[in-house]
Amino acid sequence: MDLGGPDPEESEIPTEPAGLSAELPATGSIDFLARSISMERTRNIEWLELSRRGTTIRLATGPMDIPITGMQTCMEELALHWGIDVAAHRTLSRLAEPETSPATWIRSADYPDDALRSGEQAVLNYRLTVGPNGVPTDCDIVRFTNATEFDAVSCKRMMERARFTPALDAQGQPIKSVYLGTIRFQMAS
Repeated sequence: MDLGGPDPEESEIPTEPAGLSAELPATGSIDFLARSISMERTRNIEWLELSRRGTTIRLATGPMDIPITGMQTCMEELALHWGIDVAAHRTLSRLAEPETSPATWIRSADYPDDALRSGEQAVLNYRLTVGPNGVPTDCDIVRFTNATEFDAVSCKRMMERARFTPALDAQGQPIKSVYLGTIRFQMAS
């Protein structure tokens, strides 16, 4: 994803002259305040470019400060419903980080038998609520596909296998947080 427009903070992040390149927040981070891109930069965005599999689409957006502020407000409201201390997350000294690779949480043997027989595949986004002790306390799946049989096995296995170094507040105390990620159930060709 590329966001383009004049770049008033050239020294902050080196970019190509044609535009500003911004990464989506890293898997696992909760970017409540769009910290990965400054609000000054969002005011100077003129377009959003998406590229995938050799196809590129450029959308003229105009300044993105108002939409990004709106998205962050929405994210904060969601986090409140998840029981997350939003104010503490604005000043985290450490995000919740997996102790083992998320790729080890779901294994080939976890592929649902019926889905395997019928050739079903799935891409799932998930949210794990991580307690102050680093153990997941809740799992929520957002499906990109209609294959619901993957949900239960995914959450069950992640709740069993996922462990975290907990998020720390500004004082260095462990707090409840969230970890976001994606699972792809795909059959080998």
